[in-house]
Amino acid sequence: MKSVLGTSERIYVDIEGLITLGSSFLEEAFGGLVRESGFKRSDVEKYIVIEFKDPSLKFYSDEISKYIREA
Repeated sequence: MKSVLGTSERIYVDIEGLITLGSSFLEEAFGGLVRESGFKRSDVEKYIVIEFKDPSLKFYSDEISKYIREA
């Protein structure tokens, strides 16, 4: 069964190795999927997986989740 994102597979976003990600970029890229592109919040949360190994990057994952929830 295909999701509203057009695939039954998860989409992995690897943020490992990034020095910084701007909050405006994160909000527009991830919150915009719900707000502007019309994807269901539940599908975005289910099918998009943020990957990282460095524990200091968890902050970005938490921010992305917040922007999706608030969209």
